[in-house]
Amino acid sequence: LIVTDAFPLPIEGFETRVIADDQGVVNHMIALNESLELSRNEKFMGWYHSHPFDLGDHSHCFLSQTDLSTQLQWQRAEDPHGNPFVAMVLDPLRSTHQGIPELKAFRAFP
Repeated sequence: LIVTDAFPLPIEGFETRVIADDQGVVNHMIALNESLELSRNEKFMGWYHSHPFDLGDHSHCFLSQTDLSTQLQWQRAEDPHGNPFVAMVLDPLRSTHQGIPELKAFRAFP
């Protein structure tokens, strides 16, 4: 699996939650995926988000319980179609402080 690009979705995020208009997000993803398949012969293979907490000793790149549930839903929907879905988490504060990206990729196992 090679990640070649990332696209933001039309969602609103807060410190501890994200508010997404589900139908609006789905419609956006469908249109973007169709465009990618036609123009670049590529498809969605995952999702990303950030955990911008503090600059403590440990990375904040992890999946919360909500993230795990979301990832499992995506995997169950996409994996059977040959699309191994991955979740990526970025710690933007540590990335900026260290001068290199602090990110991790995840797959969930029930």
